[in-house]
Amino acid sequence: MYFVHMSKFIIAFLFTFINITMAHAQLGQSANYGTRSLSLGGISATLNGADAIFNNFSNIASIDSLSVLVSSERRFELHELTSVAIGAQLPVGNIGNIAMSISSYGFDEYKEQKFSILYARKISSKVSISLNLDYNNLRIEQFGNKGFLSFGLGVSGTLGSGFRYGVYIFNPEKIEIAEATEVPAFLKLGVVKTFSAELGLFGEVVKVIDEDINVIIGFEYKPIDVFSLRLGYNTNPGAFAFGLAYQGFPSISIETGTQYNTILGLTPGVTVKYLSK
Repeated sequence: MYFVHMSKFIIAFLFTFINITMAHAQLGQSANYGTRSLSLGGISATLNGADAIFNNFSNIASIDSLSVLVSSERRFELHELTSVAIGAQLPVGNIGNIAMSISSYGFDEYKEQKFSILYARKISSKVSISLNLDYNNLRIEQFGNKGFLSFGLGVSGTLGSGFRYGVYIFNPEKIEIAEATEVPAFLKLGVVKTFSAELGLFGEVVKVIDEDINVIIGFEYKPIDVFSLRLGYNTNPGAFAFGLAYQGFPSISIETGTQYNTILGLTPGVTVKYLSK
């Protein structure tokens, strides 16, 4: 068992390190998009409510109360690849919604940390926009620390007949933080069809520059008021996902989920959300 654990760790570490040195890493991107996203296979651009803090913040524009969430994932079930993120947002009258988030991913030898400030505003009854500015810190034990900035733009709205859309652009141009190491640009385009208050179907296309397109499908079903079931699948790298959410506490919901990468195995996650009434 020790040999298996170490083998998985070495594979995961080399996978991360090689991607960094070859300029295909996910540097600057959030290491934790929340358990709802994890459970839906990575769906991100159309997630509303508190989940928008870690994803496309323009989806928060219709929320008129304070919300906070804390999320953690253990990538491929390895303690060394644990991520933790916390975010909070607050509506500010007619100005819009503002938020902050902090995330940390990795272990002593390799660590990514990110601090973001976010702003969202509804510009019409059907369209909202957002902007996030991020300060990132990358630490590799043998090379020291490197701080750099990143940013993202979000748009979301309704299309009628129960359809919503979301578009999120991260770093329209790649940012170089070291020789042959860049913060990649990416685009997320998503659509969700809400059949009823109990049932939603999500679809999303993600394109990271210099990488293959990732197609994601997610399914969310709420059989009773306090319980939700989520399923998802993505094509790159190829992963199945499953999750549950319990909303039976006043102002608090608890979510658990896991995603199975067909190469490296399971990534479990948990999120706690608070929404003031």
